[in-house]
Amino acid sequence: MLNETRDLYRFFDATRQAKFLADRVAKTVRQTLPQEIEYLRNYDQAKRRIEAFLELPDATYDLMMGFLRQNGGRFSQRAQTTEFAKLTDEEASSIEAIYTELLLPLEHRH
Repeated sequence: MLNETRDLYRFFDATRQAKFLADRVAKTVRQTLPQEIEYLRNYDQAKRRIEAFLELPDATYDLMMGFLRQNGGRFSQRAQTTEFAKLTDEEASSIEAIYTELLLPLEHRH
């Protein structure tokens, strides 16, 4: 061999790391992204159904969804007496039912 060959062997073998990364990317594309898209579709559908009987600003809707997510699909006593005190019992029950139908099952997949 007339040429220097040490440059050919200087780098470590990253085959395992590359395979791991490829597996994570494949899982994201095949599983995580479709699940996220389904959640966002249901989130929008829940918003449309709630807006059919209650007009809310986007920020209030997002806050409401956060409260429901934290409390397993139910309004906490504090939320009912503070942030959402203006909701009637019927409105609160309808919102909880919509959340439980459309979003709660998707949250338990993670």
